[in-house]
Amino acid sequence: MIKTTDESDLNENEISNYDTLKMLIQIFREKYPHCLDAKKEDEEYVTFVKDRAINDFRYRIDSSKLKKLGWTRKVIDFKTMFEKTVAWYMENKNHWENVDYALEAHPMEQKNSNVALFK
Repeated sequence: MIKTTDESDLNENEISNYDTLKMLIQIFREKYPHCLDAKKEDEEYVTFVKDRAINDFRYRIDSSKLKKLGWTRKVIDFKTMFEKTVAWYMENKNHWENVDYALEAHPMEQKNSNVALFK
């Protein structure tokens, strides 16, 4: 779960991994329907797995030190920013689509790619 520590936001800004996944599927249904099988129900894209033995159930974001320095949150709508993040990934597939080379022990520059790696 993603959660802030601002007491006024605790319930308002908490979102579970499952809800985030449902939101992601909804974004793909609305904006990238060609990426999903229209015949499949949303639940068919979900696979539940056993929790790890040492699993964190909640991740809290503590922005209190930033707020003391005068920082304020500009983005309030998680869904809008999540949609923008998904859009960036869909528009910049060259950064992530073929990442098999990253699994190599000592990756070299990939041919025919805009992504340059360290040699």
